[in-house]
Amino acid sequence: MIQAIDLAVEFDRLQGSLFEGVHLSLRRSDKVALVGPNGCGKSTLLLTLCGEIRPSQGHVQVAHSCRIARLSQDLEMHTELDVTPAMLKALHRLGSSCEIAYQDPRTLSPGERMRMALAALLAEEPDLLLLDEPTNHLDLSGREWLQSFLRSCREGVLAVTHDRSFADAFADRTLELSNGCLRDYAGGYSDMLEQKEERQAQERDAYERQKQDVRRLKFAAEKTLQ
Repeated sequence: MIQAIDLAVEFDRLQGSLFEGVHLSLRRSDKVALVGPNGCGKSTLLLTLCGEIRPSQGHVQVAHSCRIARLSQDLEMHTELDVTPAMLKALHRLGSSCEIAYQDPRTLSPGERMRMALAALLAEEPDLLLLDEPTNHLDLSGREWLQSFLRSCREGVLAVTHDRSFADAFADRTLELSNGCLRDYAGGYSDMLEQKEERQAQERDAYERQKQDVRRLKFAAEKTLQ
């Protein structure tokens, strides 16, 4: 559905690339969490995938029929919305009263504003939802509702999050962006931690074996010279 090939974004040549060499493939109905430290480029990657930022290197391929909708961190960007039959249908799908569509957005709770914003996106009938920190400002019940919806919805989902339990609840893949590189793990956040620990253990073992090989070769060379 969407592929990023050798992707890099650089805003300042002196500071170098925010990330580079990123390869990413998203298929229809994938449920993917994107995690990483603050400032590593997660939001920038979302904007690059949907074409709002032009990469410094590489390119993004989007299937001709693929429709992408992006939810910003700032829900205030989603308050000026036109109420349409498709949006009301989406609100019903989200389990929300259609009455909130006619209320002053300033009177809505963060959870209601989230549902309004999601309804507006779903009304576009997208194939892929790009969500930037969707659990920000949501209470526990709001997070539980959102993770349940994302897990079962027919759309593909790529969601930036710092909420480990949220990622565990909805994601079947976890992408970690760190130190300019992207790694892909099967499962949620907890699964990612287990796989990282296994990989690091394997790398330590490989390093120890390499040191032993060097010592053996050195010993063999010294013995030959005697």
